Amino acid sequence: MKTPSAILSCFIKGRRPTRRRGSILIVALWCIVIMVAIVMVSVRSARVDGIAAAGRVSMMQANAIEHGAEQFVLAQLDGGFGDSAPTSPVTGSYPDAVPIGK
Repeated sequence: MKTPSAILSCFIKGRRPTRRRGSILIVALWCIVIMVAIVMVSVRSARVDGIAAAGRVSMMQANAIEHGAEQFVLAQLDGGFGDSAPTSPVTGSYPDAVPIGK
């Protein structure tokens, strides 16, 4: 092990002590590990946001289907004579079939 005066003389003469190279490598490896951890946390957060967004879309689709079913039942209870049923101005008749689904 070098004494402090020997290390100081290395700096004065412009030479670096040999132990410093290994410590720089260790610091660089730790920086890489920290950056990888930050990226992994960010990816997980983005994944959770994507799953939550998909859940919201599914909920909105289910609500739309439910609303359509309610409107269909109300139209059937009303006898199909709602405002949305097209009529013929000449005969005043209503269509027999009500389209359901796609």
